[in-house]
Amino acid sequence: MGLGFDEGMDSVATRRVREMEDAFGMTLTLSVEPYPGGATILIERCDTQQSIMMDAYGAEILAAMLLLARMNSPDPVPDEHLGGRFPLHIALVVDPAPHVTVLDRDGALLRLPVHLWDRLYLELTLACAHAREMARQGGSVH
Repeated sequence: MGLGFDEGMDSVATRRVREMEDAFGMTLTLSVEPYPGGATILIERCDTQQSIMMDAYGAEILAAMLLLARMNSPDPVPDEHLGGRFPLHIALVVDPAPHVTVLDRDGALLRLPVHLWDRLYLELTLACAHAREMARQGGSVH
């Protein structure tokens, strides 16, 4: 069975969802959906019901922050403060156990433990590509 292309391959899906489960049973859901002028990316931690919504800009900064934290942990790194439609504060916390926190303007907090960083980095990279394509298509999908 080989790979093939369909007539509709030039359009993106209306929603992209990925679930990540670690060895301890913690599950993250990452979804990308069309939004006026682009797309939104939602990260949900199923065990704590924590969730954060961001745009591609926020997702790219979060991905970079995860990689930076991975390379520098346990040493601290500067926090990131993002403006725009989806303002965020992203920080590396080193005590008691390394984790990255993401705080939105409404006070919603998402805690991302170190054992999720590598997979989430990769999934965010893919999500950003899909979000850019949704933006290129003007937020409308076929």
